[in-house]
Amino acid sequence: MLSVYDLYDLSAVYKLIRYFPQYELNIIILEKVLEVLRCKDNTISHNQFRTVLSEIPFLDRERFEFVYTNNVYTYFPSLLKDELAYKVLIEATEKLKESIVSNNTQFTIELADCLHDLPPDIVENQMKIPKQYWKREFAAIRRKWDKTFVK
Repeated sequence: MLSVYDLYDLSAVYKLIRYFPQYELNIIILEKVLEVLRCKDNTISHNQFRTVLSEIPFLDRERFEFVYTNNVYTYFPSLLKDELAYKVLIEATEKLKESIVSNNTQFTIELADCLHDLPPDIVENQMKIPKQYWKREFAAIRRKWDKTFVK
């Protein structure tokens, strides 16, 4: 399960993809992100994204410096248990990966821009996707790029 801190790390990953949509390791990064998102393990572990991303050889240490510092948490963080949120995060991350594979840079930028706010919004909405996110962010992607996006 993802903790609050994992969600903030996920936001950082999406943000870096938005800023650097043609970074040569983005596909590998998203494969690692999907590995964590798809994990059905109910144990609590910290720094999940940091751990898997630090395994990527030649990851730009300057750009992804947060990956190389594991945080130590002194209290039990909130956990994401909402299955719908996991499904949405997985589908959206897969779509982001597809946009990179197809070299659709503009869509990659806009989708990463849409997604980087989602994890913190989940945290701030009691670990659920806020209704306004569906109406505002996802609807904009559907109108412009993909009518079936996270339906």
